[in-house]
Amino acid sequence: FYFPTFAYAGFGKNYDKWGYNFHVGKQGKTIGQTLSGSTIYNKTFETDAYFEFDIYTSILKFTMDVVQISSNIMDNIQQNNSERYLYIHQFDVNLFKKFKLSAIEGSLVANPFSLRFLNPLPFMHQFGGWKDYTSPENREIYYETNFCADFAVMFEYIPIKNLRLYGIYNQIEMQLSWERGHPVGKFFPNSIGAQMGI
Repeated sequence: FYFPTFAYAGFGKNYDKWGYNFHVGKQGKTIGQTLSGSTIYNKTFETDAYFEFDIYTSILKFTMDVVQISSNIMDNIQQNNSERYLYIHQFDVNLFKKFKLSAIEGSLVANPFSLRFLNPLPFMHQFGGWKDYTSPENREIYYETNFCADFAVMFEYIPIKNLRLYGIYNQIEMQLSWERGHPVGKFFPNSIGAQMGI
C-alpha cells in the first residue's frame, strides 16, 4: 500500500447552527495551523490511513480521529504485533469570535483496533490505560511498551485582520504524583513540547 502517498476524501453537511464532516485519507493529516509543522501531529507523520469525524457549532467543535500508523513488524517492540492505532479527541471553544482554545487527548496503542478509545466521555484515557497493554516480560524493563499517552492545548488569537497569534503545548506520558515516587513510575518517559508563532 505505497501508492499514492497522499490520498483524501471527505463530505459534510452544514445546517443553520451546526454541521458535521467526515474525512478519510492516507498521510497529510495535521493538527493545528502552524507555519513550521505541528508538534502534535504533522503531515509528514507516516500513516496507512486515518478517519476523522467532527461536529460543530459556531462556538463549540468536537473532533475524533482514528489513525492507523505505518508499522513494520521488525520495528515494533512487541514482535508479534504490527498494529498501531492512534485515537485522538479534540475539543475546541471559540470565544469572543477572535480567540479559540483547544484541548486534545490521544492514546497510541500497539494493539488491534479497540472501540473503547472511541468514547470521548472518559476523557484522558491515558490515566491507567498502560496497565492493560503491558506484557509480563516487559513490565520490569519498560512498563509502557505498547501504550503511549498524549495531552495538548492550543490557542489562536486574531487581534486584527490578517494577523494570527497561535501557541501549542504538548505533553506525552503524564505522571500522577504517586508515580514519581514509585519504582515503576520512574520508567515512564516524559516529553514536553511548546510552539508559538505569528
